[in-house]
Amino acid sequence: QLSPVVAFDEERCGPKIFLLTSDELFYSDDEGMVWSSIPLPAAHRYHELYADPTNQVWILGTGSVLRTRGYVLEEVTDTIDNYHSPSFFYSSIFFTDSLNGWLTATSNFLNERDAIIFKTSDGGTHWQRDTIILEAFSVDKIFFIDSLNGWMILGGRLVQTTDGGNTWLSSQPTNVTSYAVKDSLHLITVGDAGIIFQSNTGGNIWVQRNTGKSHSFGNVFFVNNRIGYFSDKENPEMLKTTDGGITFTELPFPDT
Repeated sequence: QLSPVVAFDEERCGPKIFLLTSDELFYSDDEGMVWSSIPLPAAHRYHELYADPTNQVWILGTGSVLRTRGYVLEEVTDTIDNYHSPSFFYSSIFFTDSLNGWLTATSNFLNERDAIIFKTSDGGTHWQRDTIILEAFSVDKIFFIDSLNGWMILGGRLVQTTDGGNTWLSSQPTNVTSYAVKDSLHLITVGDAGIIFQSNTGGNIWVQRNTGKSHSFGNVFFVNNRIGYFSDKENPEMLKTTDGGITFTELPFPDT
């Protein structure tokens, strides 16, 4: 299984790209032409990759949360509220700024359909349990545009909060698998058969667009309004756009 592609703004720190498989972290310093790899701890299986506003990369797995400092891996699971367990499936992470972030997980200690949200206010140094979402099955993704307004993807459907995660209500669109936040107004979600949903109104109005591609985009990541990367969770396919998701070029994929 392949993770989201994570890329950094070339003007800030060069054309760095990261990609994750269940047991190996790949990175490229030349926009995906040549790839190197870093082995991950063998005791865990990893599935999610995220770059926070300080350009630290977070890696989520079953019973494990890692972050990178440069190309060095650091285990941070023990910083999570003592409610955590090796059985936790950490599914998604998002930071609104350098200090405030959310981390989601599913636990075998609870009803299998319930999910947990942890929150940090010190950049991930400590995490505290914030909310339990009943009947959620799992939180596929969580993302915010500011401290109050955010969304979760629960089994392909969106739910929205306008009060910092205290309450969540159903939202549009449906049948989505991943997201990208370009800025506080411009959002994008992706789904099956090349379908993209775009919002230029901070999530108030969504417009569906068919890219003409057969790819079922499982993951999407934008470094700015123009440059974005799309990858498929199941197949070794990766696309890049330089015009906000109108046209695409295929990138070489690391030998996994």
